[in-house]
Amino acid sequence: MVAVAVVAVIVAALLLALLARAVVTLTYSDDFLVVLKLLFIKIQLFPKKEKKPPTRLTKKQLLRLEKKKAKKAAKKAGKKSKKQGGDGEKSDKKREKPGVIETLTLIKDIFASVAPKLSKYLKVTLAKIYIAVATGDAAKTALLYGVVSQSVAYLIEALDVNANLKGEPDVVVTTDYLAEKTYADLEIKLSLRVWQVLYILLPALIKAANAKK
Repeated sequence: MVAVAVVAVIVAALLLALLARAVVTLTYSDDFLVVLKLLFIKIQLFPKKEKKPPTRLTKKQLLRLEKKKAKKAAKKAGKKSKKQGGDGEKSDKKREKPGVIETLTLIKDIFASVAPKLSKYLKVTLAKIYIAVATGDAAKTALLYGVVSQSVAYLIEALDVNANLKGEPDVVVTTDYLAEKTYADLEIKLSLRVWQVLYILLPALIKAANAKK
């Protein structure tokens, strides 16, 4: 009886896992973020989080860490100086954050890459798209407003045609002639059940395994 109960619990857990939804949330406020959520697990897919060193380090470990950092910095400086034609000045550039139009295009490209295989099962929720276009110049703001509005329209059309778009999209695109910089707050959710992901990926995995033989 105990064995039967254990097997029943395992089967129930597997069924629950297969029926669970894997949700990918695309957000943009100050930066573009992609987060995967499966049951109670959250994984940030983009941008990748920087690995933090252990809080407690011995003197030897600290010296090794400093040496590694110095070597990496020297290599980067050498590569940059070669690219600059012998100019050895070092400039530490951080990852550039994408703008509103770049983000809308990126989301559309991400969706276009997965839509052909996932369109039957993929559910999309446009939680919110709020954009206040601003440049500090009235003429430029009006031009940018037209470009952003068109980009949003293309994105919604692509989602509506190729996926199951849930509910009425909460979309507001407006202008702010007093501000100097465009403000955007976007949240789009793409979801699939785990069994659907496995069903789609299984043929590709089998082909890859057969190719290796």
